[in-house]
Amino acid sequence: MSVERNFLRDLLISAIWFKVSWLLCVYHSNVAAILVIPITIMIHTWIIPLTQKQWLYALSVTALGIGFDTFLAFMGIVIFPGNGILPPLWLTTIWFVFGTLIPVALTLVINRKFLFIILSGIGGVLSYTLGSSISPVNLNPNFYLAMIMLWISWMAAGYLLHQLYNMMLHNRKKSYA
Repeated sequence: MSVERNFLRDLLISAIWFKVSWLLCVYHSNVAAILVIPITIMIHTWIIPLTQKQWLYALSVTALGIGFDTFLAFMGIVIFPGNGILPPLWLTTIWFVFGTLIPVALTLVINRKFLFIILSGIGGVLSYTLGSSISPVNLNPNFYLAMIMLWISWMAAGYLLHQLYNMMLHNRKKSYA
């Protein structure tokens, strides 16, 4: 019973911290990112300790997120300040915090890959749509194109995040033979 309570506590703390850090980064950009990173490290060192593999996963998610956002900017789906294609520090920070959330949250849907992929599509569209309304990042002026491309892109990202999770944290290797 206490294991279940700890899991729920960890999930709640991780989810709340992700939302708080998302809001801080979106509203206050790089200034907030400089505070969010050490707080995230403290949370996942002392309150909800992550294993070495989970830290590596979080860093891998961050790298994947940088590539993902760079791709979205290159394709014109998102527009960063100054029309650059590299995401700003605060957006990269959100990916890092997201990477620390997944090892806790994904355990709920680890055997439901399709559900995780669909939820990734929905969550990504909502996150980028809301974020673009309150941050310096904009979406492509063709709203429907942007929504469709974000949904497809985020479902692909969900698939990659799920596969990466299985490879790094569960050592499940898919056989192609």
